[in-house]
Amino acid sequence: MVDWLARSVEPPASQYPSLAKGFATSAAQSAVGFPNLTSIGVEYNEKFNFLYLTDYSTVPPTVDIWKQYDVRMLTTDVDGNDLVGVRTPDVAVPLATMLSWNERIAGFAGPDITTSSSYLPFAATAAARAATGDPRLSLAERYISKADYVAKVTAAANALKDARLMLSEDVTWWTEKAQAVTVLP
Repeated sequence: MVDWLARSVEPPASQYPSLAKGFATSAAQSAVGFPNLTSIGVEYNEKFNFLYLTDYSTVPPTVDIWKQYDVRMLTTDVDGNDLVGVRTPDVAVPLATMLSWNERIAGFAGPDITTSSSYLPFAATAAARAATGDPRLSLAERYISKADYVAKVTAAANALKDARLMLSEDVTWWTEKAQAVTVLP
């Protein structure tokens, strides 16, 4: 931001989702690209909170149930992590699926989706993954060692720094965080 304001250097291109770029789509699982995780207890039910045009100039506000917003979902990679936005190293080099949503439970507007998040760790080994039917690669299938994982996190952080989306001290922080991970041998 300093470069932009003080030196007239244009900021990096926007990473905001758009229909034109294909990152926001209908809520259909096939369109979103979300993996089938029912075997590990996560059901993508294609439900969401309906939003309607509301006139707040009246008291009480008036909701027009005939004018519903067209709700869009973000597209995901094969792990179920969002493809759009600034993909921080923990998303680019994941240890889990990090959902930007969570299903509400019955009695609390369930089964609609809420904006609270979920963290769904990957199985440690291919055998553990097969035992649960999890379609996502295990940690052992992704990273040959902890050093491999740390190198990939550092590379992802450096790529963001090179794109002017991360500071040098943030690269150091992400590398140290990766070195502290205990789920990898």
